[in-house]
Amino acid sequence: MSPPPPTPRPRSIHVALVLTAPLLLGPAGCGTGSEPPPESARSDPDALPALGPDARVDPEIAERVARALEAARASEPGAILHLANVYAANSLFDLAARTYTKVPGAADDARVQFHLGRSLAADGRPEDALAAFARSAELVGDYGPTHWRRGDVLFDLGRLDEAETSYRLALRCEPNSVQATLGLARIHLARDEPQAAVELLDPIAKLDPKTPFVNGLLARAWLRLDRPKRAERALRREEVSKPRSVPDPWTAEVELEATGLLVHLNRASRMLSDGDPNGAIAELEPLLADHAGNDALRSTLARAFTEAGNPERALEVLGPDPGTGSVELARARALSALGRGEEGVANLERIVARSPEYAEAWEALGEIELGRGHSERALFALGEARRMGRESARLSALTARAALGVGDAERAAEVLRDATELHPRSGPLWASLADAESRAGHLDAARAALGRAVERDPGNPLIPVVRERLSAAEEESR
Repeated sequence: MSPPPPTPRPRSIHVALVLTAPLLLGPAGCGTGSEPPPESARSDPDALPALGPDARVDPEIAERVARALEAARASEPGAILHLANVYAANSLFDLAARTYTKVPGAADDARVQFHLGRSLAADGRPEDALAAFARSAELVGDYGPTHWRRGDVLFDLGRLDEAETSYRLALRCEPNSVQATLGLARIHLARDEPQAAVELLDPIAKLDPKTPFVNGLLARAWLRLDRPKRAERALRREEVSKPRSVPDPWTAEVELEATGLLVHLNRASRMLSDGDPNGAIAELEPLLADHAGNDALRSTLARAFTEAGNPERALEVLGPDPGTGSVELARARALSALGRGEEGVANLERIVARSPEYAEAWEALGEIELGRGHSERALFALGEARRMGRESARLSALTARAALGVGDAERAAEVLRDATELHPRSGPLWASLADAESRAGHLDAARAALGRAVERDPGNPLIPVVRERLSAAEEESR
């Protein structure tokens, strides 16, 4: 029987990079590569790669490229490398690869070869990428990301034994490398060794349940072991994993050159997640004049204004005309914040009637209905959001409140038990769980949850309420 095909690896911001030569252990580091590629002849600065006249790119990206190209053509120190990094950070990989080869001394610079490899691979030239990575590893043998990236490429090619060697080299350089450990886990899954994958992944998941990709791989392993409930729990954790981030310092240096509307939107979204709507406003409002028709910008900025306590300005940003689902969702939230919840509900009902799989709209509908005192309607809407795979601490808290609103403390406690497993550091969730458990008559469980709430959020207003309820129950039992 032929071996099973490799399990596809999850894609992060990094791109698969291919290595053609075997890795050799070297005395100066944890690994080296093979023969370097020939160094490209240094070109005249005027021959530097540039965007074509018909290139369709974000105007902000085009402006940054133009400035970097002008500096490179003026032969400013380090300008050619900066130009290549600008191309790479903004996904102009063909231009980036051609520019990296023109950097003075490129063949003897491990970082340039590393970035050249990334760009070549992203541009669909794996053999050339391989040579660049081999040279980078030869120059600096102890940079772990070079090895686990090689492992990723070898894995994608189905060369599992070589991939395993690369991942283990990466772990020799960085014993706590999550990326290398993920690679080994993928190899175990490809070899139909799910228990070995669990043994690698479970410690990472316990240390930080929100580590990207870990729980997705764990879910596959649990399914292979015929443990569907554990697999389902792992998949829910994957839903709330951290945003995919730059996985290594050298790549991070390049990503600093990323620009354009999408970069601003991503920054603003992170600010909103961190509870900083004013920061999101400062990030996005200057862009509104040039991108007034962009629904993602309008809806994100409107959300920021609503969360900053200025829903009137949110409605101004959105304008009077109907828009996409994200625009109308932002409008509904602004209307609700203005005390016009009925209009907000009508808006959201139109959205979910048109797009019944729009989980975020169901969540917003449930939140507004809960605020209007319609717990049963809220519970239904929030349940729809959860049924579609949406998961967050906020959604769990809203669902539990709605369940308590209809007198179902058992359901509230069940939702919050799952939520505290996914978000064990959330003091408010532990306090809510203590409240629900005490209402449901689970006194021991309530005391345990209360203890966690006191550790995490000692000022939570539910804590004295639960204490009083528990004291009353103890008095009654005497």
